[in-house]
Amino acid sequence: MDQIVGTTFLDSIFTWRGASPFLLPAALWGLVTLGAALLWGNGPVSVGWAAAFWALSIADLAVLARAVLAVLALGGNVPANKRPALVFQALFWGGAKVACLGFILVAAKIAGNPQLIGIFAGLATMVIVPLTGGYYWSRKELENVSC
Repeated sequence: MDQIVGTTFLDSIFTWRGASPFLLPAALWGLVTLGAALLWGNGPVSVGWAAAFWALSIADLAVLARAVLAVLALGGNVPANKRPALVFQALFWGGAKVACLGFILVAAKIAGNPQLIGIFAGLATMVIVPLTGGYYWSRKELENVSC
């Protein structure tokens, strides 16, 4: 658990190596989202809302990753002088996560029912990207493990 406290682990999700398994699924799902909104939505307005919800979902996932890493760091063998800083990080990223959900709710209220396909496809990003990205990440990690 000492490795969790190090800044390299906490910042690894935002490096190319840490984020790369999630970038391709995020980009592909973004295209699927825009295509679904274009085909079944109400024209360009639906495509715009789909893109907005996709972007909000990606931001929400990034903030969620930071919040989880901060909480995991608190569970490790942390020196007493570093614990307040980690608590502050966990509170900050947790608050940012709540703010992202608030932005999504406000955007859903503004978009209204006619943009339902854009809302659904954009918010499905929060399911599709972690599942597919996590699958590719776990396969890459298991390739490096020798039995």
